[in-house]
Amino acid sequence: MQTAFLRSQLLKTSVVSFSKPATATIKRPVVLSRPPCFRTFATSTISNELQQLCKQKKFEEAQQLMFSNDGEVPSLEHVNIITQHMTKDAESSQKFLPFLEDIQMRGLVPDALLYNGTIRSHALAADSAKVKEVFEEMKKKGFQPDTDAWSAFVATFVSAKDIEGATKAWDTLTKERIKPTSDLCASLINLHLTSETPNLSKAINIFRKMNLTGVKPKAGTYEEIIQACIEKGKLAQASAVWGQMRDNGLRPGAQIIEALAKMYDEAMLPQKRREVLEA
Repeated sequence: MQTAFLRSQLLKTSVVSFSKPATATIKRPVVLSRPPCFRTFATSTISNELQQLCKQKKFEEAQQLMFSNDGEVPSLEHVNIITQHMTKDAESSQKFLPFLEDIQMRGLVPDALLYNGTIRSHALAADSAKVKEVFEEMKKKGFQPDTDAWSAFVATFVSAKDIEGATKAWDTLTKERIKPTSDLCASLINLHLTSETPNLSKAINIFRKMNLTGVKPKAGTYEEIIQACIEKGKLAQASAVWGQMRDNGLRPGAQIIEALAKMYDEAMLPQKRREVLEA
């Protein structure tokens, strides 16, 4: 009888012990987020993979990788990696605008890098209207265009032979301390020298700005300035530009050498004439 009583008590204890609500005895597991160093490593790995795919121009695979990793709205870091490679040349750039439209529809807000890439893409497509539109929108948003974007913007005025617009854009560029490219400076110099009313003074000012900002003129730019100086009878300026060209290890073409030699001959400077012919 005592044994039966003990069994009944043991059974009651067992039932009470296992019939307690789970919340009373078991805490919900805590989901730990990945430590920052792990997230950084994962992001870095994806970025490296995107770089490799884009270098091989496997842009579709790069996009698939990005969306599978980031989800519906991709990270700007990954978008900008693809953008950088897609806007390097005209052929790749043709694939950029559909990509841009896709990420915009997903709600991605552009940053300065994406704006700059968009401007490069429109410039490669020779779409001046779009270059101006995106450039002005970028400025309104408070972002700073990079050198390529500025060059593309100024080039829209150059291609339209709009000297006033080009000059205004150039002045703004220099005020904002943006270092111009050699090609941009060359195109502006050519614009001033080949307009209906050639302006050697403005061309020389741009040439001097190149020297001040460390932009190296190409041989063609030197030759164009020298030729314009000779035509205007600016002996000292032509000599100075030729001297700089020589010091930089560049030699003008036969036509410029002949024109310089003739100029020194007429000025009765045989030593200078000889230097030109022997250089």
